[in-house]
Amino acid sequence: KRVGFARIKSLINENTNALKHRTTPVTTITGDTTLTAAESGNIVAIDYNTAATITVTLPTPASGLVYDFVFINDMTHNSAKIRFDGLETGAMTGVVVALEEDGTGQGAKADGGSDRFFDIDGNPDVRAASKLRCECADGGNWIMTGTVIAGSTAKDSIDFAGS
Repeated sequence: KRVGFARIKSLINENTNALKHRTTPVTTITGDTTLTAAESGNIVAIDYNTAATITVTLPTPASGLVYDFVFINDMTHNSAKIRFDGLETGAMTGVVVALEEDGTGQGAKADGGSDRFFDIDGNPDVRAASKLRCECADGGNWIMTGTVIAGSTAKDSIDFAGS
């Protein structure tokens, strides 16, 4: 038997399962931050441009955790730096591409699993809309991928760092 849209809508509303648009939660970073497993899946908006290094500490790696980082403003202060800390329990691996905003140069940094940190430096400038994705697929290591848009010498703005 065919059931009309009005009847389907009525059944949904009777069960308080109203149709609605899903939005992704946003966490904003303006200084040192420790992310939790409960924030996995969030968009993490980076709004930082001060003469200091801030640390974004990731939780202990667990399969399925994922964070999407996006710069919502330019990071132009030459002494500004963001360090993503994968903790001592796992390695930070991956490939991040750096592009110069004028299209004249590009580069990439890759790490196969020997480093603990991923750094972004404000010298050269890092532009709004730069995006990173950090995820754990194996339960023990973080994988960092993404694109960083820089003012010049783009590859100099990103690096995987020691343990």
